[in-house]
Amino acid sequence: MTSRFDVVDLPGWIGAELHGKLITRCPTATAGYAARQSRRWQFIVETGALSINEMEWVGGVVHSGPDDWIAASPTRTEEGGRVGWIVDPVTAHWQPCSAAVVVDRVTGPKGITSTIANVTEGHG
Repeated sequence: MTSRFDVVDLPGWIGAELHGKLITRCPTATAGYAARQSRRWQFIVETGALSINEMEWVGGVVHSGPDDWIAASPTRTEEGGRVGWIVDPVTAHWQPCSAAVVVDRVTGPKGITSTIANVTEGHG
């Protein structure tokens, strides 16, 4: 259940880039899907910290609200992959990444738009 925070689920090509900006400030997991040979990055952030429209534009999904949920780490997926912590909640002091950190590290003057532009050059 994601009623106290949002979980932003992103494709690997942008998730790794955002992880580099947030480092240990954000509880972060990866979800591997063996059947699809893909890896997704999941960031636990304060509700509303990242724009749903921007995340959808890069193939992301924002899980939010009491009726939404994600598989918790460590979990095996039906597709034969697994969900595992990269930055566990203890390291992030049991807090979702704050909107202030997201603005400072991700959506500031050289934030998400710049990150998306840099990363999408080879994926567009």
